[in-house]
Amino acid sequence: MTTKRRTRNVSECLYPLVVVRDEKKAFIRSKYESRRYAIVTCADVEDRRQDLKQAIQSRDIHALIQVFAEGIDFMQPLPDTVNEPLDPFPFLGGC
Repeated sequence: MTTKRRTRNVSECLYPLVVVRDEKKAFIRSKYESRRYAIVTCADVEDRRQDLKQAIQSRDIHALIQVFAEGIDFMQPLPDTVNEPLDPFPFLGGC
């Protein structure tokens, strides 16, 4: 008894891999570029800016990452610090 073996071309073999790769690419883009999976804790931009200021003052890296994940613009001035002189070395504690 002879069994015939069906031959598949390369595109048939690679098609599932391409689909999986495209799905992974879409997930990664939505995760990091669109920040679709970030937990939103602030209702508006002003709340995020307040949270950013608090994270910097308390030196809380987790809060800083959370505010970044919510899409804060780090180039905007912090609330209530527009007219204050800048401390050139804030990590030294105002020496």
